[in-house]
Amino acid sequence: MLVGHYFHELVLSAILEQQIPPMAAGQPLSARELQCLDMAARGLTSGDIALKLGITERTVYYHFSNIISKLGVLNRHEAIAKAITLGIIQVKA
Repeated sequence: MLVGHYFHELVLSAILEQQIPPMAAGQPLSARELQCLDMAARGLTSGDIALKLGITERTVYYHFSNIISKLGVLNRHEAIAKAITLGIIQVKA
């Protein structure tokens, strides 16, 4: 396990040094991903989103994983901020 850990760190640091973007970076968001992102921007939790869309909470996490990769951000909050900044979603007060 220790060798695997060090190998992972070595490969990961090499990738980060080259600043290689995720494979999905820059791809357009699907309609369902946009729905999830919009609802999250309005304050809904993953459980709330799942209930409203009739999907499982795990599926909501899957969509957010794709959103994070496509927008090239680190987390859900950063994805919301970037989407608003880019005009992908609009949140009215």
